[in-house]
Amino acid sequence: MPGEGDDWLVVARENLSVFATESLSGIMHVNAVLEYMIEFASLSVEGHIDFDYEDDDAIAYAIKGLPEGMTGHFLVGFQPYIENGKTHRYLQMSINAHPAEQEYIDGAMRDGPNINLSESYDADDPGAPTRFALMLQRRVDLSASRKVGIDPYSGEYTYGAYYWHDMLDKSKAPLTTTLGLVNGNPVDVDSFAGVSPLAGDVLLDPDLLHELLAKLQKNLALLHL
Repeated sequence: MPGEGDDWLVVARENLSVFATESLSGIMHVNAVLEYMIEFASLSVEGHIDFDYEDDDAIAYAIKGLPEGMTGHFLVGFQPYIENGKTHRYLQMSINAHPAEQEYIDGAMRDGPNINLSESYDADDPGAPTRFALMLQRRVDLSASRKVGIDPYSGEYTYGAYYWHDMLDKSKAPLTTTLGLVNGNPVDVDSFAGVSPLAGDVLLDPDLLHELLAKLQKNLALLHL
């Protein structure tokens, strides 16, 4: 596992920052990130809804015990969805690191690392993952960039990477793609030659995926929803 005692929290913060920064170059280490996110999912969550967290389709609960400079949320999807006659539900996590100082990376000032994941499962077979998505980001801080004389509304900037695996359709390979801005607007991957599909470790370990789902569902059960 990533570490023991309180030390792993600091190690996780630093390593996830590295992984998020590497995503700007089209690199993602899915399983290494997943191991840390499983550890975060092992932490307890607040028993009340965090109404300050804005999300269009989920209820957010703050994760407790994160190290200084990090915030995180466990999110429960509002509505199940029906596919092929079966009901599916989804659980999510969002982790943010907040550096003491703003960072200049790849031509612009950047927000702190952000890691988001979502895992769906069959409501009639809760131990069976059906979809998994992972997004790593170092978003361009448009305001901070302009304050130091950088015009982020002109030019091309990658700001992260996205991984999506559909276990319901075994004929589909995982989607791995780069996220970015061109002249201040989000664009598709075709604007960033050489960084999609992603490099790194993008062969998902199913055992880690099942372990994550079990941790997330344990948090869900403790909330008595």
